Amino acid sequence: MFSDRMPKALRFVLITLALAGTYLLLQHFWLGVAELGSRWQTRLDWSSTAKDAAEVAARSREAEARLPAERRSGAFRLGWQLGYVAELLGSQALSDVTLRQQGDARLAPLVAEAGVLAESMGVGPATWPAVTTADEFARLQTRFEDDESGLGQRIESTLSLRHRHLYLAGVHAGINQAVVMASGGSLFNGSSAALFVRHATLAGVPPATWMDLTHAPEGSTPALRVARFQAALMRFDAVLAASPVEGH
Repeated sequence: MFSDRMPKALRFVLITLALAGTYLLLQHFWLGVAELGSRWQTRLDWSSTAKDAAEVAARSREAEARLPAERRSGAFRLGWQLGYVAELLGSQALSDVTLRQQGDARLAPLVAEAGVLAESMGVGPATWPAVTTADEFARLQTRFEDDESGLGQRIESTLSLRHRHLYLAGVHAGINQAVVMASGGSLFNGSSAALFVRHATLAGVPPATWMDLTHAPEGSTPALRVARFQAALMRFDAVLAASPVEGH
């Protein structure tokens, strides 16, 4: 049950709150150049995506019949954790050694938790695209989509194609959580939002479940905006754990 996983989720919140202050202006620059505002209008060919989602469901059905339901939320959570880690560490890649070491130390518990989760699902190790240059950071989403680490393919081979899409939906939700946490909800990564919508749709998750994760959270204060985005993430995770996805 979702309540059984609350301690881990709360630890994740505490870690992300501690890291928000270390986020660099580099990410703010990229978001400003891209003119990504507080609400992103995703552009999707919904009929085509719905057809593709049916194909994903058909290709995943046999594998999913032997898997426990909690693997769905596990795949999403793994992506969520790694997307968040990659975004924050990437934003610090051009900083001095001391700042990078501080970021590594603060993220270590979350990295360890992701590693345990990946191993428990048989898809380890939990790896993400490393960032050493501004160009590598700017292409972070593309590098996840291209499966540079090979983790996406391991998830598809060990679990199912649907689980791979849930993992990638988690990656892009995690990237945006880093942006929201660091900016107090004043910035939002529209590219990751669009990719999140694509993967959530292909995984057969109903739109009502994830609409609050597709735009910058509303609220009169930074704390309220951050809390609302975090709550939307936890609702999405809870739905995956509790309910069958479409086409299953």
